[in-house]
Amino acid sequence: MELPSFNVQEGISNEQLVFRAFLRPNWFEVHGTETKATPVAFLRRRDRDPDGLSVGPTAEACQAYLSIKMGFCKLVAGEIRRAGETREGGVSYGMDVVPDRIDHANIINVPHRHENPELALAIASDLAKIANEH
Repeated sequence: MELPSFNVQEGISNEQLVFRAFLRPNWFEVHGTETKATPVAFLRRRDRDPDGLSVGPTAEACQAYLSIKMGFCKLVAGEIRRAGETREGGVSYGMDVVPDRIDHANIINVPHRHENPELALAIASDLAKIANEH
């Protein structure tokens, strides 16, 4: 069986799952047998996220280059693209999931927290909510 991968030429469908690795203990909380993402997992850091938030096509791919594996969350690409529509005003944040390799993509149009703290936190909260629904 072939593992899921990203099609760099055609992009990522709205139905495709993407996976985000947890890099630090404060990026997730354990509730009984469930692990839940926290908004901190979706805040762009000035030093590490120049192109957006990294995601992979599988849990293994999103953690492949990490020396310490703390877990992961999964999101649906179309829900990332629609994020913000349920907030007051009903306008999408304009995020997209863009692959740059078959094993890596970035969630783009996410502001760094120093650029727009209020918007960055709202987006991070919405992405954590999406991740925790799956």
